[in-house]
Amino acid sequence: MLPRESHPAAPSAFGTTLYRIAVTTSLQATVVLVACLTMGRLSGGGIGPYLQAVGLCFSVVGAFALGRGLGAERRSAHEEAGSLYAAALVNYSIAYIVSLARRFTEMLGAPTGPL
Repeated sequence: MLPRESHPAAPSAFGTTLYRIAVTTSLQATVVLVACLTMGRLSGGGIGPYLQAVGLCFSVVGAFALGRGLGAERRSAHEEAGSLYAAALVNYSIAYIVSLARRFTEMLGAPTGPL
């Protein structure tokens, strides 16, 4: 008896969605960190204030998306709610990455703000 050809399992919709969220988060976080580094370098005042402001902005946008997602779920608009939850996850993840970058720069002793 010959072994059957094994077909790789198709990725689930959930796995595909998580993959897209991870890629989107990585790309956006990279752009945000490069922008903060550039602004900090040009201003000469350090990147700390920029990282703090960006982290706060992404946290607020994440909270807004989460609130809208909950509202959409109450209205039984599950597709819209799913999209808004994904947006909230992306924004919260970027805020977390920015927070880690700020802590990392503080650990390295890099100037994070005006002296």
